[in-house]
Amino acid sequence: MDYQLIATDMDGTLLDSNKSIPKESIEALHILENKGIKIMFSTGRPIESAASYATSININPSFAACNGAVISYEDYLETIHLDKEQIIKTAKICDELNFEYIIYTENMGYYTSLDIYNEYYRDNKLVRADAVSKVLFNTIQDIMDLDDMNKIIKVDFFDPKSRIMDIYSQFPIDLNKSNLILQDESSIEITNKKVSKGNAVKKVAEYYKIPREKIIAIGDGGNDVSMFEYAGCSVSMGNARDIVKSKADMVTDTNDNLGFVKALKKLNIL
Repeated sequence: MDYQLIATDMDGTLLDSNKSIPKESIEALHILENKGIKIMFSTGRPIESAASYATSININPSFAACNGAVISYEDYLETIHLDKEQIIKTAKICDELNFEYIIYTENMGYYTSLDIYNEYYRDNKLVRADAVSKVLFNTIQDIMDLDDMNKIIKVDFFDPKSRIMDIYSQFPIDLNKSNLILQDESSIEITNKKVSKGNAVKKVAEYYKIPREKIIAIGDGGNDVSMFEYAGCSVSMGNARDIVKSKADMVTDTNDNLGFVKALKKLNIL
């Protein structure tokens, strides 16, 4: 198959456990670009973070950032917002339970703890220290009246005690307007109902006039399944949960064992 677009997740897929892109994967990305194959970073990260990785390794991909709440290709940029009041009500519940969370707006990441920020960015040579804007806050009361809260695009909630599975169905989220995605037993994300990695891949593919059968989607998380369903070929990482693996056409090695590169070789792209 003459594939024309590779849509890849970042964390747990293209990135290893140290949040770095292995040398072999960087070389593979350059080979893809030299062949004229389009690359798309489809990630839960904000676009500033994803773009910083791309700049550091000298490639020019399209982006589905914040899991598709931000779509960017060529000179095009689209952002899809959440309902402010629903997020504030949910955040108040999570404050009472001492959950940690991140509220992403068009311009900023608002963190209740720097532990999560440091996990992704501290000592990361591929992301400039000033690339990702952040504000530290204690509870939603501290920031709920900011104008920026009218531009919320994604929210991630985290609970190390793994209580989220028991209570997330009680969140005051209108599922006709928003996606409530359980990532694992300790984290959940909320985006607009119109948002998905699959929708973002579809938009980019239509712009470049690439038929879906000539698209490869690679990922490891539940939020990658929508692009599995759209792409002609879907690849699950070996480190994915079984339910994600079951949705893919093939399973490759783990992100720490060059699963991204091995998948492309198996598909005769490299």
